[in-house]
Amino acid sequence: MRAGARSAPVALALLLGACTLHACNLGDVAAPRVDATGTAVVVVPPRDFVSGSRLRARYHVVEGVVEVLAGWHDVILDADCAFEGQDGVHVGPGGTSYCVPDGVARHREDVGPYLDKACTMPVARAPMAGPATYAMVEPNDACATAPEVHRALPPMTRRTFTRDGGGACVASGSAIVQALGELAPPDTFVSAVEAIEIRPGRIGVRVLVGSDGSRHTIGGYDLVRSEAVRVGATPNGTLRWLPARPAFVGAGEPLFADATCTVQIASKIGRTATCPLTAVIALEGLCGTGKLFALGSTLESVFRLDAKNACVAGLPAGLLAYRVGAPIEDEAFEPVVATDVGTSRVRRRGAGARGDTPVTWTDLIDGVTSEPCAVYPIADGSLRCLPAASAGVAFFADPGCSEPAFALPTGCEAGADAHFVHDSFDVATRAFEVVRPIATIYEVAATGCARFTPTVPSRLYAVKEIDVTTFALVTELVE
Repeated sequence: MRAGARSAPVALALLLGACTLHACNLGDVAAPRVDATGTAVVVVPPRDFVSGSRLRARYHVVEGVVEVLAGWHDVILDADCAFEGQDGVHVGPGGTSYCVPDGVARHREDVGPYLDKACTMPVARAPMAGPATYAMVEPNDACATAPEVHRALPPMTRRTFTRDGGGACVASGSAIVQALGELAPPDTFVSAVEAIEIRPGRIGVRVLVGSDGSRHTIGGYDLVRSEAVRVGATPNGTLRWLPARPAFVGAGEPLFADATCTVQIASKIGRTATCPLTAVIALEGLCGTGKLFALGSTLESVFRLDAKNACVAGLPAGLLAYRVGAPIEDEAFEPVVATDVGTSRVRRRGAGARGDTPVTWTDLIDGVTSEPCAVYPIADGSLRCLPAASAGVAFFADPGCSEPAFALPTGCEAGADAHFVHDSFDVATRAFEVVRPIATIYEVAATGCARFTPTVPSRLYAVKEIDVTTFALVTELVE
């Protein structure tokens, strides 16, 4: 186990958006199995990953039974690596991915940073964790061009420049950057491509197969609609197998197909795209859900409103643009069937389809709280499966600022609020149980304990801290 290593929550909670702090409608969830005496039977979830000749799985073992992939270790490079970063920049044409070491320096094509006023001398921004061994040049269109990976030269602090949305080269302040060294040979990193495994039900399994024989499940594939799918929430909170590769309406600056700026279009940031895109999500509010539409034709030129509200032509650099097709009803997508297996202390939730066993394994479920949990470090350096729902417990429920509390912005309700949360502000994570809703919260101010008014409409809750050592113990192993 690597003490203090912090793992991102591996679970459905990351995919649900609006459901992160709520108990979403999962449909029928099979109860844990019991024997004739009523004693819970241990059912070990099947592994959804396999190590290769070069990539060794880093995985968490929860309560000694449930195994969850945490990442990969490249034995040739002696470094942890990932096929996709948080923003998907490791993906290339045709869905090919590369297990690039964690913490690369980055340069974005036609954006920057650069060292000169003409934006002709590219450099990569060094990661926050310290100097990088490699520097990645992220292309404008990952569907058409693979990322370039260079050796990163020693870090230096320099005045930098970037290109703005209009293509002008502008000063962007001082930064720690690394110059781009020689290109890394193609076999420097393990590559991987997607494979589809057919299942008895409608939803197949998408597996990322590494060039060294490593494998891991990354999602579902709708065999009827012929598209990559993920578990996602519809606006009413029901979980279905929704398109995994959509373009979006409402995710950024409004863009239009006509010179009067009345016909809105869908767009996708090219450097994070994995093609083929198959649908459009018209986002509603700030909750990550919305109405689904068919993906229309590609647009090479679009229109936008300038600072004077005039409709002018101009496609922002690095943006893919599409017309919005006909609406798609929610019923066109397969409902998610969830099944929990594991032990009485912790279970893993499988997401499947009608007439089939689970296609992918998602949430870890705490058998005591009956809510999702995720792996976090605690103060003693160990890992525990703490409540997956997060909240900034930085306020108080009383005018003496002694009882902790948090504010939850309204507008993304999708079921009952979570009864247990972890504090999103702490590195050594703490856990809390929601005690009751409250009408007023307080903060510690310069003048003492003072009433606090949230800047957005919020629901307020008092909480009590829970001993984190009572949660399921997690061990991290490397094969």
